[in-house]
Amino acid sequence: MAQTILLSQRKKRGGLLRGTGMTLLFAAALTAGLILFTPWPTVWNMALGSALERMPNVRASWKELDEAGAFRFRLAQVQGFTHTARFSADEVRFAIGFTPLTIRGLDIDFGRTKTSMDEARLELGLAPLARLVLVTGPELRADLFRGRTLVVNGGAELSRLFEGRGLSGVLNVSADCRWNTGFEGYPNAGNIELTAESLTLPDGTEARGLNIGADLNGKNVLIRKVAAEEPLRLRARGTAELRKNFFYTRVLLDGDLQTGDQRIPFRREDRLERLLN
Repeated sequence: MAQTILLSQRKKRGGLLRGTGMTLLFAAALTAGLILFTPWPTVWNMALGSALERMPNVRASWKELDEAGAFRFRLAQVQGFTHTARFSADEVRFAIGFTPLTIRGLDIDFGRTKTSMDEARLELGLAPLARLVLVTGPELRADLFRGRTLVVNGGAELSRLFEGRGLSGVLNVSADCRWNTGFEGYPNAGNIELTAESLTLPDGTEARGLNIGADLNGKNVLIRKVAAEEPLRLRARGTAELRKNFFYTRVLLDGDLQTGDQRIPFRREDRLERLLN
């Protein structure tokens, strides 16, 4: 009697395992079929079109969507505009993973200022949570950490980052910015260091040995140091009030210029774009 019950229980377990195995096999086959035979270019085109409909201030189009799968796609020859800028890209790649977005041959037109980049890519992880890399020859990296902290390091070629402004040369950036709540508005605290071996200004002047250090507090900036070695030796401090249009930022500088053995008091207050000229 006991043996009969035991055999019956074993048969039930075997039937349950076979049934579970068949169910899992069917689910795997169905999933594989959906991934392999779903028209992913159509799906992604519809999804992107639907997303753009929810963003009335953005218009975009592309020549081709290819290399499409369940977790990736590529857009070729992208064109678009927002209410403040026009943009284009040779290639936009999206893939679910640690590098979800890569844009190559990116051009943005803000009107008076244009920006061009070899590549812009977004990388995700744990520390940092996200990294944005902009390539204009040198690489500029912006790392987002827990606690609303943004750390920026690297360099940018100004002739490509601010096309049409008459600036050229590689500007090296080191910055640490923190927000108390959200990322709206200016950083609540932070500091920034800017250095350059040589920069060409809009009037053709070549400034060498540039070194700028500043502390951030909302839209108010305390400029701890401004130093340049050529064409004149400059030492100054000052303040600035940030504006949404960066070139309209109000700047006050107070220091001295040195030519030979002579020191000349220096004081200037104006918009950043005029100071650069």
